[in-house]
Amino acid sequence: MAETRVNVELLADRPEFVEPLAALRFREWGPEPGRERLADYVTVTAGEAGREGLPVTWVASARAALVGGVGLAARDLPQRRDRGPWIVGAVVAADHRRSGVGRLLLAQLERHAAHLAAARVYVATGGDAVAFYQACGWAVDERVPTGPDEHATVLSKAL
Repeated sequence: MAETRVNVELLADRPEFVEPLAALRFREWGPEPGRERLADYVTVTAGEAGREGLPVTWVASARAALVGGVGLAARDLPQRRDRGPWIVGAVVAADHRRSGVGRLLLAQLERHAAHLAAARVYVATGGDAVAFYQACGWAVDERVPTGPDEHATVLSKAL
């Protein structure tokens, strides 16, 4: 089977991916505070389609179809406003996981954060994603309460 080429580009250069990326995120995480509907995800994702500064998002595509995306923002966890920048909205389509797409997106994000003179980058996540970030050289910093009986694992990586 031939290997499929994956392209990583700024969302700003692929505005047709705003809605598919928002839909992928909505399917993955469902309603959450501030993003109860798909339309809310579209609005947030469209706001990440910048070229300079933060927030900024990259998308991965294969055969002209969206397969993932990752954003970089100044803030994420309200409990940790003293840190940043943060990875936000990282997602890879289920049928493209474990194929290197996440690593490609993360590498691009890390290069951009270094370009912005960030010394360290953070992510708040949970589940299987914790092991993914650790495999990419990220270290667990702490677990932060995010609600009743809910926690996020905060990881970081020096650049």
